[in-house]
Amino acid sequence: MDIAVTGATGFVGSALVRQHIQRGDSIRVLVRDPYATARRFPSVHVFTGDLASAETISEDFVANADVLYHCAAEGQDEARMEAINIGGTRALARLAAGRIGRWVQVSSVSVYGAVRAGTITEDSPIEPDSLYGRTKSESEAAVLAEGAAGGYEVTIARPSKILGLGMPNDSLFRLFTMIERGWFCFIGEPHAVMNLIHVDTVASALVLCGTRRSAAGRTYNLSEQISIEELVAIVADEIGVRRPTLRLPELLFRVLASVFGRLPGVPLTHRRLDAVTLHARFASERITQELAHNPVVSLEAGLRELARTWKLCR
Repeated sequence: MDIAVTGATGFVGSALVRQHIQRGDSIRVLVRDPYATARRFPSVHVFTGDLASAETISEDFVANADVLYHCAAEGQDEARMEAINIGGTRALARLAAGRIGRWVQVSSVSVYGAVRAGTITEDSPIEPDSLYGRTKSESEAAVLAEGAAGGYEVTIARPSKILGLGMPNDSLFRLFTMIERGWFCFIGEPHAVMNLIHVDTVASALVLCGTRRSAAGRTYNLSEQISIEELVAIVADEIGVRRPTLRLPELLFRVLASVFGRLPGVPLTHRRLDAVTLHARFASERITQELAHNPVVSLEAGLRELARTWKLCR
């Protein structure tokens, strides 16, 4: 197969490229740094371009690709999110119309917003409550519009928080530090749910989204679940410290977050509290049932590897 990938040097994109290399597919990638990419993946065809500047993207990047995986996105710099996540996606979607077979959009469960409890399926309302979530929602809409106009097939994948060696998001590492230093305590009601998934499992799911005929026109959540108690026990055991047991009321921390959360350098925010107090689950049964997808790296194994490596590299 002829495969095109944006964001190929990113956390998810690089894992996806490795899996397609193992399949023996022909791969082309769109990157801003062609030299570093060529050193990393010498067998791929490198195109230089920037999603923030549509005129820099060559038609040859998309021409006759069986599948285009759109992994590139801005997740940190809010000043660039709209230009890249919406504007860049829209421009690339138009360029690809009539030139590719299928577009696989790597989106995010952030499009559902801050759901506090219950089960969120692919049919749940789209109600983003963050700039990132809104840009991912609008980028989905841009791709679907081109697909509906006959430009190509579309499959959307919505991962939850992605973990693995080399992960750019450091929120789990902050949690590891608190556990190691004895600062961690459980907050609120027991059995809060953490929605996480290993990067290699995401990549394997994306390959199915791109190559299975039945995935065309479908949307899939990609997530696994673990309780905060289980996660903390795994991490404490792997880094060799005592398992925390203290539990304090959520209301206390909500008040503190409201008073101090906006001060520079204060790590206590409502969004971070949400991460350890939510009882919501992003259901991923659809991709299991329709595409026979199962984790290639279990959540427990991924967490243990991550905690051990974090401890060794400190």
